[in-house]
Amino acid sequence: MAKRGMIVVVAAALMVGTAGCTGQPGEAQRPSACEASLQAGEAKVFTDRWDPAAELPDVGEYAEIHWQVRAAGDPCDRAVGPTDWRYQGVLKLRPEDAKVLAGMYDWGAADPSPDPQDLDDPTQMWDALKPFVPAGVHWHNSHFYDEEEPQARWRSFYFDPDLAVAWFAMYDH
Repeated sequence: MAKRGMIVVVAAALMVGTAGCTGQPGEAQRPSACEASLQAGEAKVFTDRWDPAAELPDVGEYAEIHWQVRAAGDPCDRAVGPTDWRYQGVLKLRPEDAKVLAGMYDWGAADPSPDPQDLDDPTQMWDALKPFVPAGVHWHNSHFYDEEEPQARWRSFYFDPDLAVAWFAMYDH
């Protein structure tokens, strides 16, 4: 009985280990329909207003927004459990709203050489969002703003009051 149980376990492991291996050795695997859909969704730059608006407090009626969403895990995996999502965006604020926002929080100059492992600063901005950031931006950050309620997601927010532009990152928790 023990030997039969071991054979079943090994056979199951081989089946799981070779699942999806349908091509010849060295042949590139085509993404599944789920993976292809995920890649297309992650490449898209959204321009609709951020919802819920309360997650970006005190930014006013911003002129533009460009944002993306990416999976923090693998939603195409068959493992049971939720997938967390990461968001990044660039806001073009109205000059009058930028002025008000600049006076509401203690904004300090952003660290010019942050930890490269930190996903919460503009040096880690996703490529598709970079064209929406004007040249010569000087980022400022406020930990008070980052911790402002409501906090349904972890938030990092960087702001250049002179150029009226902001970059944010949010993560589900």
